[in-house]
Amino acid sequence: MLSIQKIAASSSSVQKSQITIPDGVSGQRYIIVEVTNGNNIEESDVDNNKVSSQFTSVQSPMPNLVMSDLSLDRDLIAGGTVTIKAKVSNNGIAPTRKYKWADGFYLSEDYDFNQNTALILGSKSHVGVLNPGESYEINASVKVPTTAQGYYVLYAISDVKDALYETSKSDNRVRTTVLVNNPSATPVDVSVTKVSAPAHIKAGETITISYTIENLSDQSVSGLLRDVIYMSKDNKLDADDVMVGVVTGNETIEPGNNIIREATGCITNMVEGDYYIIVKCNSSRSIAENEFDNNIKTADAITSLEYARLSLGETASLNTSGLYKMSVNDAVASKTIGIELAHPEDSPCSVYVAYESTPTTAKYDRKSSVFENGQEEVLIPNVKSGTYYILAQANSALSKNLNEFKLNGTDIDDDVPMTLTSREVQFGATSLAIKEGGNGGWISTDVRGALLDSIMDFRLVKGDRIIPVESLTFYDQTSTKSIFNLKDAETGQYDMVSELPDGTRATLPNAFSVVPGTEVGLGVKIEGPSVVHIGSYAPISVTYANGGNTDVSIKEFVLVIDKGAVATSIEGLKANQSELHFVPDTGIDNRGFASISPGTQRTITCFMQQGAATSHLIIYVIK
Repeated sequence: MLSIQKIAASSSSVQKSQITIPDGVSGQRYIIVEVTNGNNIEESDVDNNKVSSQFTSVQSPMPNLVMSDLSLDRDLIAGGTVTIKAKVSNNGIAPTRKYKWADGFYLSEDYDFNQNTALILGSKSHVGVLNPGESYEINASVKVPTTAQGYYVLYAISDVKDALYETSKSDNRVRTTVLVNNPSATPVDVSVTKVSAPAHIKAGETITISYTIENLSDQSVSGLLRDVIYMSKDNKLDADDVMVGVVTGNETIEPGNNIIREATGCITNMVEGDYYIIVKCNSSRSIAENEFDNNIKTADAITSLEYARLSLGETASLNTSGLYKMSVNDAVASKTIGIELAHPEDSPCSVYVAYESTPTTAKYDRKSSVFENGQEEVLIPNVKSGTYYILAQANSALSKNLNEFKLNGTDIDDDVPMTLTSREVQFGATSLAIKEGGNGGWISTDVRGALLDSIMDFRLVKGDRIIPVESLTFYDQTSTKSIFNLKDAETGQYDMVSELPDGTRATLPNAFSVVPGTEVGLGVKIEGPSVVHIGSYAPISVTYANGGNTDVSIKEFVLVIDKGAVATSIEGLKANQSELHFVPDTGIDNRGFASISPGTQRTITCFMQQGAATSHLIIYVIK
């Protein structure tokens, strides 16, 4: 497009432009030039704004890619890998006018090639202009589909996506007949010949176990190898041994050759002691073998597994996961111990504790809760003499298989740095679940601490200002629920004072902030299908949320349907009740109210049964 700024009256302007005619556009053609003013100039006649001229287009010299010299480095086995080699030459009289295209590889069931139905093996990109007489070699490793079996025609096709315009496409393909073997029809024999493991390891810490796998057959081994690592009290694999690691990855082992696998991971599910490390190769038998007895090998030396020690008042550093043992003597028995875990704020973590047994994420005596951003805390009241076992672990580890060991050359997941501290906790509050409230009403918060009592007292103190606890629900020695009336309270930072009936007192400085109250109330929403057939039932959800900075206190929710039934379960619909009464999961306090704290959001799932052509659901908040 050309731009003309101005033409004087009764004058003209001569413009020149160079255009590129696309490949394939040859023969008699017309070029059309049109003057447009974008409706910016008012003209007396626009019919003469367009002119055309005929010309003859001749195709310029073109390249011509030729695929040749197709070969394979091994027989094809379903599920295995193979390297395809070929040569691409430019036999045309012009360079390629594009510098990037892809060459593809297919398996076809016959010589009538159909790209839409053939099995694609893969493709490989070429980058760079190819001049006349030049060529390049293809060396592509592809995986044979596991579903393939029998005879096929292997096609190698240059410029498979037609990025280039060429003299001819007929010589872009080369083909050969191949046989794809089923792995079970060509069994091999792999053997584990050596296992090496550390002499001493600590549970939860990263270790590396290496072992050698040898191909004893006269055929190539190619495919997925899944190996399992066991720990055993003797040097023989039996039903009593425990699987501690899984190693998975594709391998190719030529006849008579071997590979060394270095597997890196951590062991978290074993008790302390001396063990033999045993490796079982090809455990899932994904590669067919004619001999499996030699797939098992035991390390020559014993490996000692132990837990790291954590003493009272001590801090330990760890990455991602760690198992610790903490001894409690008679002098500490009956006191409260706190275990704190500091970690990056963007990497949530948890602590699991068990007495005289090894905890897991599914089986434990106590689990931590959030203490501060980037800190977890678990309080153990009335501790016993003996040994407590502690598992500290990043939550990201739960999203993957902890028994998964990474192979050498495989990216290892980023570590999560953590510090673990144990300490004796003296009487008093240590943290509040809600640390801020508005002075427009009441606030309820869970209080965590040590040696708490059902008849103790809490109060918020700022200088001579005192806000007493109005209601206290005792859970155990480390947790209570407290309710304060902040109506018209002075804003600012308050200390939390804990006091026992005998006068024992403790202060948690700057534990709570009173801020100006907001008018945001309780939000309630019903969600469900818009259409339900008469007599049918459907799930519905009731969501409530407190977006303010003070408690919302209610008696209950009442869900009503005008024509039908509602219940908390499908079975409950048989009672044919049109009303459903429920209270928030906070329960009823000693004032007779259910208090919904600021920031709380909950969803309750119910069921409704349609009783007429049209039904209406209504949720009532009873205050």
